[in-house]
Amino acid sequence: GKLGFDVSRHFAPGFETGAFRAFAESLAAGNGATAPQRAELAEAAQSAEAAAAQQMVQRDPGASRLQRDVLRQVAQLVVENKPALWALFFCRDVDKSGFVDLRTWHSACSAVLGDLPWAQLQPLLVPVEDAGGQLRLDYIAFVQRFRVGIVGDEVSDNWADNLITKVFLRLMHSDWTLSQLLDFFDQDRNGTVTLPELREALMDLDIGITDHQAAALMRTISAHASKDSRDPSGGIDVVSFLTRFELAFRPLAARRNVPAWVTGALRCLGREIWTSGPRHGMEGSPGLGREARAAEFFEAADSDGDGLLSPSELFTALRRTSVAEQLSDQELHELARWIDTSGEGQINYLEFLAGFTPGDAMAGQTLQLDIMESVCTAVWANKPALLGGCLYFDEEHSGKVGREDLTSALRALNAANDVDRPLLTEEQITVLLDHTRFHPKTGQIRYRRFLDSFQIFDTAPQDDGGGQAVT
Repeated sequence: GKLGFDVSRHFAPGFETGAFRAFAESLAAGNGATAPQRAELAEAAQSAEAAAAQQMVQRDPGASRLQRDVLRQVAQLVVENKPALWALFFCRDVDKSGFVDLRTWHSACSAVLGDLPWAQLQPLLVPVEDAGGQLRLDYIAFVQRFRVGIVGDEVSDNWADNLITKVFLRLMHSDWTLSQLLDFFDQDRNGTVTLPELREALMDLDIGITDHQAAALMRTISAHASKDSRDPSGGIDVVSFLTRFELAFRPLAARRNVPAWVTGALRCLGREIWTSGPRHGMEGSPGLGREARAAEFFEAADSDGDGLLSPSELFTALRRTSVAEQLSDQELHELARWIDTSGEGQINYLEFLAGFTPGDAMAGQTLQLDIMESVCTAVWANKPALLGGCLYFDEEHSGKVGREDLTSALRALNAANDVDRPLLTEEQITVLLDHTRFHPKTGQIRYRRFLDSFQIFDTAPQDDGGGQAVT
């Protein structure tokens, strides 16, 4: 099995120990020995191995070394096979609840990751929950537990913010009407967005995301969408999709110099809009999901039906909320101006979501992390090839290359993979290298340090409260 070597080495005699010498001598003496002598030598070898195992237990009584080694190898398998693993789990999750039973988890892991002792590994990897007498596991948490990220200071940590900001701004500044935006992603107009539709939409936008990254976005959006908004075929309700996609913009929104009173007012208004109902004059429909209620609020506020909100239309709609009782008309007009991030005098649906979506609508910045992870995984999984490329360009064997050579090495990954389905887009290569710390005088970087920056992290809570690099 794939874990065999590293598991066995923890119980093998150390080269410097007497147990190893006895073991080696017994093997050497075995040539030409009689049957009773061979039996005696075999017994001595077993004793030496048992002594070595006992010494290992004494040195590592909690088996923490073994546990770390197992986690490291499983983490590599999960990262290398994450799209296929998630797709199989999602397919077998009939209710699209994000959970599967123990048997399904074991069989899916065996099918994708290999025939390992998953029954023994499961307690180490993902907890079991008791749901009304049925044991189940959160496969989304398991798949997302291990991620490729960046350590050290060779690459600055805000490059992913820069990348996702560019992606979202292209959508936000399109100023499409709500119906145009829905039709753009839901091309067959059946009410759901599928992965092929998402890929085609992003290709039409020339938005700088590869097929692998589009799949990663869809994976995360599906994971965090409400159960009712998921489609058994793997699609997701189009309104829910847009709401989830907006949250990738949060890093940019957080950097805007927004007055504290505006932030507080938008937060309160967002909660009310997402739970809108007849109590404050909006004809909210009972039983609707939160995303659908937000879309309903937008459509009700659009009095002229053009699919966009003018500042006056938004002002009128906000006046009908209970939160508006605490704000003056001047403050409500000011809020409307803050929502119009494009400054064009009309507010599209994405701008509306950016202002009023509650911060707890989806945990953290997982959409941003998925694009970042996809880029990091492409580098991590191709370290040998990238190292070979850097060695080729490093004719003086200095251990350093400049930006142009590192760019060529990264582009070579696409050429070696598939020109039509690149691992990294040109924009992603540019953004990544823009945030790589080349020496200010020589313009070079130590390429081994650069490659070592990309490591697998175990995002499960640690004793210190954070994640831990496992490779």
